[in-house]
Amino acid sequence: MSHSLTNSRSRLVGVIVAFLALSGLVLGNAAAQAPSVAVPGGLQVVRTGANATTLAITWKPAAGAVRYTVNVFDGVNQFANNVPVSQTSIQYQGSGVSTRYRVIVTAVDRSEERR
Repeated sequence: MSHSLTNSRSRLVGVIVAFLALSGLVLGNAAAQAPSVAVPGGLQVVRTGANATTLAITWKPAAGAVRYTVNVFDGVNQFANNVPVSQTSIQYQGSGVSTRYRVIVTAVDRSEERR
């Protein structure tokens, strides 16, 4: 499937997109707390570049996030990247023009930080 986006004429392809927000877990009693972070919105995954194998992954900021985790799975390999909260896009060098990808952007809140 091919779409023209703005002036870039990039192609949007068969990408399975998922949004996830992590919620905290109360230690000691397994009762889930309400999520303190919003879900990243407006996720877009667009093929770009001369050979259309690069993925431009963008999303809207999530309130309460301290960082994002971006996972890309091509059916064989999985790429995971921690992204600072100030950044809402990454470039991923894909493996082929006909490859389908699953992209998950997760907003991580302070309760999920392990540093």
